[in-house]
Amino acid sequence: AFLIAYAANLAEVDVFVGDTWVMTVRERNKAGEAWEPNIAVARCERFAGADRGPGIVVHAVLDEIVDGYFDSLDAAEDKIEKLEDDVFDTPENLTEKDIQQHLFDIRRDLVSFRRRVIPLREVMAGLLRGEVASVNGGRRRCAWGKVVDSGCRVCSNKHSHSRSPLPL
Repeated sequence: AFLIAYAANLAEVDVFVGDTWVMTVRERNKAGEAWEPNIAVARCERFAGADRGPGIVVHAVLDEIVDGYFDSLDAAEDKIEKLEDDVFDTPENLTEKDIQQHLFDIRRDLVSFRRRVIPLREVMAGLLRGEVASVNGGRRRCAWGKVVDSGCRVCSNKHSHSRSPLPL
């Protein structure tokens, strides 16, 4: 199996899955940043021998990626709140045009983020349905459900950023 995900920093993460192995290829984003698998690796190391199959590894990778989405959305919300403050109490070094440009930049970033995140929802739903035999462990079903739920919340604007005045 093969899937493509995007980390919170919009760096591409390609995941190849075999019956007994998982390989990730991590690309860099426009800023030259790549997704770092350290936390996902640590999650995998908590599982012993036979339990640590491809399903555990793929789950750890996707769970870590989805968790990062919430941090990115919180950071975007903080930027929006700062801009809202600037609209009503404009700092001397900013013009109205500067504020508008910052607003459009944030909106563009959110739209780009959402376009990359939404396809992962279908991938995770397929994993939850057991469509990939090598990652379909019976005990993992509940855990996949939690990852899918988190991914769907990000995609459907049910996180705190949904209060944003910017339509996604």
